[in-house]
Amino acid sequence: LVVIIPIALVCSYMSVPLISYYYDDPEMAVKWYPYYTEAKLSMLSTTSSVSKAKRLADGILAQNDTCALAWYAKAMTAYIDDDYKSVIVYQKKAIERDYFNYDYYLEYAYMLNDGLEYCEDIIDVDKGERAEEYSDMRRQIDKELDTIPDYLEAAKKKVSKMGSMIDDKVSLDIDDELESILKKDEQY
Repeated sequence: LVVIIPIALVCSYMSVPLISYYYDDPEMAVKWYPYYTEAKLSMLSTTSSVSKAKRLADGILAQNDTCALAWYAKAMTAYIDDDYKSVIVYQKKAIERDYFNYDYYLEYAYMLNDGLEYCEDIIDVDKGERAEEYSDMRRQIDKELDTIPDYLEAAKKKVSKMGSMIDDKVSLDIDDELESILKKDEQY
């Protein structure tokens, strides 16, 4: 009885966040169990608040820094803030953790292409010290954009022999959409 009562209490306590999450209330699940990463990921994927996304991503990464979705969220919030140096750092971490997710490469190309345009706009308007800073950033972004096909090739090499034999194969070939972004980069 001395052992059964504490076990029953723990099971009862842990059932609340599990049931809350099951019935699509991840916020309640996180209130009851703040380390419930899956519930936090659910909240992160549905939030439209940039500050909430930053908080959730930071909380998830404090518990588990291998979560690609949290790194992607950090990259997106940096993108919204026009912080392209952070976009590069965070999106590369997302890709490193989920290198078979083609959408991460495509989104990265879009973000970097927008970064090139942003830098060009700053350079055109400001001819002073800021223009030099953004010229350096523009070169870094351009170099990273040119490296995306290399990242895809490296990911292709990680597909095992067994992985290449299954019917549901990972597609890491550059499609028309990504190709057009990469060619647009050549305009700058």
